[in-house]
Amino acid sequence: MAIFMAMGKVENNPHLLPGVKLELKSFDTKCSDQQGPLTAAHMYYDRLAHIFIGPYCMFVVAPVARYSSKWGIPIVTPAALLDGFTNKMQFKTLTRVQGSYQKAREFLGAIMTKFEFRHTGLLFHKVEKPPDVVTPGENYCFFVMRSFFQMMTVRGVMPMHKSFNQEHETDYGAVLQEVAKQSRSE
Repeated sequence: MAIFMAMGKVENNPHLLPGVKLELKSFDTKCSDQQGPLTAAHMYYDRLAHIFIGPYCMFVVAPVARYSSKWGIPIVTPAALLDGFTNKMQFKTLTRVQGSYQKAREFLGAIMTKFEFRHTGLLFHKVEKPPDVVTPGENYCFFVMRSFFQMMTVRGVMPMHKSFNQEHETDYGAVLQEVAKQSRSE
């Protein structure tokens, strides 16, 4: 794993953290907005965390990042993609390691402007949650498509949108033809 390589480089460099032994503790938050913060609190109160690398699940990162700000523990994650995470007053110790949905939206908007796209279609995978899953909300595909949809409607473009579930047998040819018919200019 990359994290172990990085830890080895830090420990083997006498100028970085001399005499410090790095230790990685990992816990499964089960992508639960209940279990995740409880796990982070356990790590904080037992003095097991000096930095959180993760969580990856977007439903866990929000509450953990809020607590991390109060505890003064840095949190580095690829999961904080929603626009609300740009609020540095609320998420003081959060570092995102990939672009946000806002940046993806700006990029798509620039492409739409450059090529004068007015007829668009959004096609995305939508997960059906089992009834015993406690995590609220939607999945990553939904959130990125919602971000694109909002940007397009602000520009006066009403995109055709369709979801599917890749876990079910799907006639992708028919789905693509339906989207193409409704999202291409005449």
